[in-house]
Amino acid sequence: MKLPSIITKEHLLKAIERIVREGIPVDSSSQYYDIIYNNKSYPPKVVVSYANHFANGEDLDRNLFTGGICSLTFFKTVLN
Repeated sequence: MKLPSIITKEHLLKAIERIVREGIPVDSSSQYYDIIYNNKSYPPKVVVSYANHFANGEDLDRNLFTGGICSLTFFKTVLN
């Protein structure tokens, strides 16, 4: 699955805010990589899933896109 190209830095930041409010869903912790923002770690697939909600109105199913060591890097951003 190709990830939506309209996800912006603002969508990613809103996704992180949602994780701060709601917590990380059960069985959704990252295994290999984290997004580090304000010295805290966040699971990338959850951040992208939630960011899509702010960009397109629905969470992405995290099972529909890959992540981790054997996957292609699907985005690179600096959240400063």
